[in-house]
Amino acid sequence: QAEDGIRDVERSRGLGDVYKRQIFGPRTREFNSKVNKNVKKLARKSALSQKYSNSEISVIEKLEFKTPKTKTFVEILKSVGLDTKKTLFVLEGGNKNVYLSARNLDKYEVVSESEATTYNILNAQHLVIEENALTKLESILS
Repeated sequence: QAEDGIRDVERSRGLGDVYKRQIFGPRTREFNSKVNKNVKKLARKSALSQKYSNSEISVIEKLEFKTPKTKTFVEILKSVGLDTKKTLFVLEGGNKNVYLSARNLDKYEVVSESEATTYNILNAQHLVIEENALTKLESILS
């Protein structure tokens, strides 16, 4: 401490230079990087084309429930053969009853066409899209 000077109390707190960081506290750092809109759009397009080339996309006319029932949702999935696959449902607007029917099931996620992200598309084993949602998704991505 003779080199540092005895009055340099701030620096000698703790065990000298070894714990210098204690004095100043933690430093927050940003690790996020900005991704341009066009790059995001291109990533979503390529994710959809990959699903299409692997035959992992199904287009349905309309999926609608009068009341939210998980049991009927599971029965529909079993009849179609999607009960064992992690599935993403892309619906037009926000169909609240379908969302409420599927929200407590781990393998299934229901989103509107504007909420469909690249991660959601790639993370799902199968993609089920309503016809109207498909046209809106095409207009969003074009």
